[in-house]
Parts: sequence; structure tokens; C-alpha cells
Amino acid sequence: MNFRTARGNLSEVLNNVEAGEEVEITRRGREPAVIVSKATFEAYKKAALDAEFASLFDTLDSTNKELVNR
Repeated sequence: MNFRTARGNLSEVLNNVEAGEEVEITRRGREPAVIVSKATFEAYKKAALDAEFASLFDTLDSTNKELVNR
């Protein structure tokens, strides 16, 4: 959906988002944005943090194994 349409139908856009839809908004020459519910956004953030934590834990685990095996 383009920006002008989204702006003119903001109430409908928000209703769709509340119903679980992800709405992509495009603007000429710019990167699109996506509107999602707060719960969806928080789930994305949590998943990203969990992945980052798992990566750090794997790195630390490898480092600890190397130190133990010296």
C-alpha cells in the first residue's frame, strides 16, 4: 500500500493490523516500512535477542572448551 493510501485510510490500516495483518507501506524512492501489532513487534524483538544470546553463548562455549583443553 502506498503512503497516500495508508494515510487516507489509517483507521482501516490499524484495524487490519489489530486483526493480525502486517501492512507494508511504500514511498517513492524509499525503503518500505511495515506496520505490525505491538505483540508481533515484541515477538520479533525477542526472537532477535534470543538468536543474539544463543550466538554469544556458542562463542563463549567454544572459548571455554579451548581454554579447558589447553
